[in-house]
This record gives sequence, C-alpha cells and structure tokens, in this order.
Amino acid sequence: MTTEYTNADDQLPLHPEQDDNSDVEEEVVPNPFTRADALRLINKNQISFTIPDTFTSIADGDWKDGVFTPFKKLESVIIPKSITSIGMFSFYSCSSLKNINLPDSIIYIGIHSFRDCR
Repeated sequence: MTTEYTNADDQLPLHPEQDDNSDVEEEVVPNPFTRADALRLINKNQISFTIPDTFTSIADGDWKDGVFTPFKKLESVIIPKSITSIGMFSFYSCSSLKNINLPDSIIYIGIHSFRDCR
C-alpha cells in the first residue's frame, strides 16, 4: 500500500511528521584532523598553523606519535570553532608550542593531549 502526500502548492510533499515551521538541524559528519592530515598540510619548519574549519575534531595519537608530534618548531595552533574534541596525546611532546586557542566549541580534551608541552 502506498500513501501519497500532497499540498496545495503542488510542491514536493512534506514528510508526514514535519511541518513548514520546524527547525531541521543539519547532520554533522565527523571529520577528524589526523596525523596524516598534519603531515600533508604542515611544513616541518612551520611555526604557526590554523586547522581548516572542515574538520570536526583532532584525532587521538599515542605516546610517541601524536597528531602534531613531528612538528618540533610549531609554536602556535589556531583551532576553529568547528572542532569539538581534542584527542588524547594529540599535541604530545610539542615542546615549542607556546600559544593555542581553545574555542568554546571544545567539549572534550583527551588525556595527555598536551603532555610535555611548555
């Protein structure tokens, strides 16, 4: 059995549980910033980096291979409001890191995320 929905304006039919005035939130597809992304986007001698706002989190690292660990000269990282979590060990051993902004959008910071930073 097929149910057909129509409206007076001959527009596409509305979902049966949705009216014209409802607020529909867009689904956010998780897109973590990974070590592979960092290696692709950051020069090893770079001192400042802004994470693109297409990413929604910073991935987990491990005790020897954090997302930003290879970048020993990195002093500053700008995190966009699209980021909601910072994975564990992500900035591990970033000994030159002096400045990092943490936007209000951050709701989770993993264990040892900033271990062995200044």
